[in-house]
Amino acid sequence: MNDSEEALEVVNDTCFGLSSAVITNDLQKAMSLSLQLEAGMVHVDDSTGLGQPIVPFGGVKDSGFGREGGTTR
Repeated sequence: MNDSEEALEVVNDTCFGLSSAVITNDLQKAMSLSLQLEAGMVHVDDSTGLGQPIVPFGGVKDSGFGREGGTTR
């Protein structure tokens, strides 16, 4: 891939969107890309396998099933 815009197009051009990750040394770019990614959760400078049980989680598109986890007060 040539740049982050191309990567964004490739990632968003899928029918799935459970979780994604952005790895970069540019925090501004990471925040910008994370807001544009079509995913239920976006990890910045971390792997996608680390979810927090207190955070409501769910996918978009053909991923996930509603929202799971989180507290209901």
